[in-house]
Amino acid sequence: MNQLVSPLPLQFKSTEKILCYYVNVTDRLQVVKVTNSTDCCQERVVFPNQRFLFEAPPTAWLEIYRSTVTGASLCDRISCNYLRVKDSSMDAPRELVTASSAIAG
Repeated sequence: MNQLVSPLPLQFKSTEKILCYYVNVTDRLQVVKVTNSTDCCQERVVFPNQRFLFEAPPTAWLEIYRSTVTGASLCDRISCNYLRVKDSSMDAPRELVTASSAIAG
């Protein structure tokens, strides 16, 4: 009896995406690229002090490139799971949020 077995996928493909947030805190132009994604790769130019809000799978990475004399060089690689946007109202009790804002303001 012949039995056909389909190969297992190399990587678990999930349709779940998370909202991520990155800020270019340098004084130089950066090119950021979302990699290791099942979708096509995202690439953007991020100006100094500009914010970049994007969706990506939790397993993806944000690669940050800066221009050099010889071309672009990879200067950082951050997990998109680390850049996940979290709801701060869920992290702290309501009275702590209002108390801290009263002290700051």
